[in-house]
Amino acid sequence: MTTLTDPVQISAVPTAEQPRPQRRSLTIAGWILTAFGGAFLVFDGVNHVLLSQSVQAGANNLGMDPQLFLPIGIIQLIFVGLYLVPRTSTFGAILLTAFLGGAVCSNVIAGQPFFGYVMSGVYTAVIIWFGVWLRTPALRRLVPFRR
Repeated sequence: MTTLTDPVQISAVPTAEQPRPQRRSLTIAGWILTAFGGAFLVFDGVNHVLLSQSVQAGANNLGMDPQLFLPIGIIQLIFVGLYLVPRTSTFGAILLTAFLGGAVCSNVIAGQPFFGYVMSGVYTAVIIWFGVWLRTPALRRLVPFRR
């Protein structure tokens, strides 16, 4: 007969204090999405810092001074750095969401095509958050998907 203090019996039942173990497949999928989103944002941030021709053309299309994109690129790279560090990934995702919201707003004001330019910030934010959600058990408990 087992008692309530039997370690086998206690460890076999997940409780609020004892979360289920992280599934390796979720972590791997989360890191793949994180790498994809992070690589895209690093590439974009470096282009902003270097003021590439595509950034200058985009600035002209938005009616903005291309020199504004240097600090924007630096801020973007700092936010991406926070996102890629596991300990600060949720905070980085929050900052990147705000950053991408500004990009969406700028594209709306400039009258850019909706599904191509305007929604690209939303698509990127979804990839960022889904990657963090998959690799962070605490976030999955906070925002669960239920059947």
